[in-house]
Amino acid sequence: MSIEQFLALFGGVQAVLIALVAYLGKIWLSRMEKSIDAALKTAVHVAQAQFDREFKLYEDLWKQLGQIRSQIRETLTSGSMESNTAERSVLLAARADELYSTIEANEPFLPEEFVVDLALLRELAVHWSTQVKEGKMQDGSWFFEEGVTHLERLNTAYDSLKQKIRNRLHGAARNGVTRESAP
Repeated sequence: MSIEQFLALFGGVQAVLIALVAYLGKIWLSRMEKSIDAALKTAVHVAQAQFDREFKLYEDLWKQLGQIRSQIRETLTSGSMESNTAERSVLLAARADELYSTIEANEPFLPEEFVVDLALLRELAVHWSTQVKEGKMQDGSWFFEEGVTHLERLNTAYDSLKQKIRNRLHGAARNGVTRESAP
C-alpha cells in the first residue's frame, strides 16, 4: 500500500491534517489546563497561608488590647489607688510596650489602617499609664476634664479597629479563604 492509497483511504491530506491539528490542540490544551491549575493552587495556598498568619496575629493583638482595656477598667473601678498606683502604671505600660513590639514585628503583614489604629491605641494606653503614675487619676477634676475624653477616644479607636478586623475577615470568607479551608 502506497502513501497515496493510505491517504485516500482516510479521506485525503486535509483529513489527516485536521486530525493531526486536533490531536496537537488537545495536548496543548491539556498542558495549559495543568499550568493554570498549578498556578491557581499556588495562589490559593499563598492566600490561605497569609490568612492563617493574619488571623493568628489578630487573635494575639486582640488579646493584648483586651488586657489593656481590662487594666484601664480596673484603674477606673478601684476604690483606692494610693497603694497600687505604681504597680498599675507599670503593668499598663508593660502591656502597651508588648502591643508595640507585636505591631513592630508584624507591621508588614497588617493593613496600613490597622497599624495606624493600633499605634493610636498604644499611645492612648501609654498616656493613661502616665496619668496613673503621676497620680492624676486621684484628682477628680482631671478625670472629668481629660480622662473621660481620653477614655472615649480609646473606646472609639478600639471599636473602629474591631470593625475593620471583622470586615477584613468577612471579606476573606467571601473570597473562600477561611480557617476551616486550611489543609
